[in-house]
Amino acid sequence: MHGFMRTTGDETTKVRQEHMPPLQRCIRIASGIWNMYSVEAEIMFTPQEREEAGKLCLIPELQKSDPELEKLINTIAEESKDPENLPKVLGGLLSKTQELPQHSHFLMMLFVILKNVIHPHHGEYEPSEADSLFLWGQVFYFGMPDNTPFTFRLGEQGSVATSLSKSSLSKVFDTGTGPRKCDCIFAVSGVEVGNAEAKKAGVHDHEVDIQLRKNIKIGKSMLLMLENYQLSSPPLLSIHGKTATVFSISRWNKIFIAGKAGPVLMLPESELGWRIFLNSKAQAVYNLVTYYHKYSKDAAYKIAAHAFESKTKTATRHSSEKETETFEWLNLVMHSPTKSKLGKELADISKPDGKRFRRLMQEAMAKMQKDEDEDHDETKAIDDLDDNANDKTIDDDGGEDEDDDQQLLKRGETASLDIITKRRLKRPRCQTM
Repeated sequence: MHGFMRTTGDETTKVRQEHMPPLQRCIRIASGIWNMYSVEAEIMFTPQEREEAGKLCLIPELQKSDPELEKLINTIAEESKDPENLPKVLGGLLSKTQELPQHSHFLMMLFVILKNVIHPHHGEYEPSEADSLFLWGQVFYFGMPDNTPFTFRLGEQGSVATSLSKSSLSKVFDTGTGPRKCDCIFAVSGVEVGNAEAKKAGVHDHEVDIQLRKNIKIGKSMLLMLENYQLSSPPLLSIHGKTATVFSISRWNKIFIAGKAGPVLMLPESELGWRIFLNSKAQAVYNLVTYYHKYSKDAAYKIAAHAFESKTKTATRHSSEKETETFEWLNLVMHSPTKSKLGKELADISKPDGKRFRRLMQEAMAKMQKDEDEDHDETKAIDDLDDNANDKTIDDDGGEDEDDDQQLLKRGETASLDIITKRRLKRPRCQTM
């Protein structure tokens, strides 16, 4: 490759060859996504472009501060000065839900977080990815009103949106259509709206970056599906233990961008961390939960409206009308294969295409059968020649053999030098006394 080309509006810029990204990033580039968390991407865009793209990803609602909540937080922080008083503070949070019903969901969210500080469900063991997802799931579950049409599923499951993206790609290339697995999928009215990917706290930052890149591509697939309902991408989470990077995906010029949607969130791990959390991150976490509540309400309405319009169009469309479908490169998402559970040594081996595998097996079996038939014909020809030779008198110098060979070649029977050679090797020679 002589260089890497990028297009911004009507301007095309050629980046020097030494700035070519490594192979593992080429997949992301081919998917048309600018990962704004990538340091290497900065050399491809100007400061003005980075500022413009960053504003599209930023969600203002995640940055706001509520004076009433701030006052309530200060009261709870004052009660939490003595670490030994935290069990009493925990009970006080439940009492405050009755006294301040307008803040009951915020207080329940704090209750779940503080309870995990005092008595984590995983005990003294190091929390796993599943433990991290479970805690963040509780934050969403108890922080939202009961009428929120927002659901989330924990544990590895295939994403429908990624399967649709891979299906579009398979129309052009010989690729599979299996869904990409996700750690947690957010849904509204049965439609995937977002996801969260998690790594346990102890893993290296490099693995977290890889997880973020995977999450970004999944997010683009979901955004392509959400655009059918006139919906934008909600904030998505890349979780590392009790820390969460909040980002969103949007269209910008002729590409997609993935960048910061709100502040990095962090849940407390200790009694001291609890007070720090109250003064710095409590409102930010609740802003995220509140945003998802409002987003899911709007999404549920638009999804229902889309379903209604689709039924109307289906009823009025003539049966002879056919819709044409074209492949657009802008909608391409090249998902990396899901890692095998057999071990890291098998991580780069993707599941084989079943149809192609059966076709190759049939071709191999047909070739084997053909080879066996040819061997059988040659063996039969040799045996026939041997039977004829045994009926003749064989002299000491083998002169009769040469006559038989010459006659065989003249008649043009199965005859090849290979058969004659095999016959001579197989026939026992007479010895003179």
